[in-house]
Amino acid sequence: MESHARSVRGPSLEFDVDESARKQGCLVPRQVFVRATQGEVLDGMTAGERTSRGLILMYHRVAEVSSDPWGLCVTPRHFAEHLAVLRVRTSPLKALDFAVQWDAGATTATSVAVTFDDGYADNLYDAKPLLEQYEVPATCFVSTGYLGQRSYWWDELEQRLLHPGRLPHALRLETASYRGQWDLNGAAWYGEEELRRLRGWKAWEEAPTLRHQIYANLHAVCRPMAEPERRSILDQLLAAVSEAAKIPSTWRPLTKDETVTLGAGGLVEIGAHTVTHPLLSACPSDVAQREIAGSRRALEQILGRPVTSFAFPYGGPADYTPDTMRIVREAGFSCAYSTTPGVVGPGAERFRLPRVHVEDWTGEEFAERLAWWLND
Repeated sequence: MESHARSVRGPSLEFDVDESARKQGCLVPRQVFVRATQGEVLDGMTAGERTSRGLILMYHRVAEVSSDPWGLCVTPRHFAEHLAVLRVRTSPLKALDFAVQWDAGATTATSVAVTFDDGYADNLYDAKPLLEQYEVPATCFVSTGYLGQRSYWWDELEQRLLHPGRLPHALRLETASYRGQWDLNGAAWYGEEELRRLRGWKAWEEAPTLRHQIYANLHAVCRPMAEPERRSILDQLLAAVSEAAKIPSTWRPLTKDETVTLGAGGLVEIGAHTVTHPLLSACPSDVAQREIAGSRRALEQILGRPVTSFAFPYGGPADYTPDTMRIVREAGFSCAYSTTPGVVGPGAERFRLPRVHVEDWTGEEFAERLAWWLND
């Protein structure tokens, strides 16, 4: 089958977009899309092989938001419905427990791990109470450099460009490696009406306005940048915006104290997700080592206990390297998680286990996809 998918990269994963893939319940990475559309399941195994090892679900946020260009948010109501399904139909595990059991050949088709990437505050205030209610364990992968900060860089970019506010008619942004200039004209003002009308836009769709084009451009530019240069672009953009609302407090990362509270009680495992959420494949080895090992050290100091699970930022096949995986092992982690979608089959590797990205589906929709993934 010929694929007409269009490649885009999100804050935590790389997508290829095709309607047939969306009907299967996920956005498919470019590297595996052709195989998936030729009759194989997403990780390359046949349907008969995909029943024995389990599934790892990837969430980011549990929140009600006015826009969600990367599909990272699941509403509390839908998340509760997901957990009700998982409680009845699966045997939920934390990420580390899943990896240990999988390595021992002890996972089954009902073994499912629930994971969260990045470390949003809503993981504590909205997700954890529901996890406790349904008695479903989970793992939250935290980028330690963002703890206590105002927002993640992709959310800040969205807030400045795709939420109400005024930009100058001529917008210019410049760093050591990048220069961008736009004549906004009628796009200088973005109001509540535009936000309501375009709130359903997704980043893999065609940009409906110049603002959306600029957002997509700057997202692609910022993604591989080191944090200081990326911060320079965001600070310049912040200085250029007027009449803008503050970034909602519900968008913020956890604080250190909140991370401790999230991990208290044993239901939620805290895992590492680097310090500044860099594109590890673009980092020299010494920088990657600081990001990976540094996040583990920081979390262990905060929590007072070992941290042995790791998730790659972005997590697509091009977003980390064999050297990155070596650094993760040598840093003392027991397992690592990618964003390559698929069930965890016999050919999976402990230091790049696949996960399935969960969208804001109703409980019924989630149950249908879960049945497909687990080959019920």
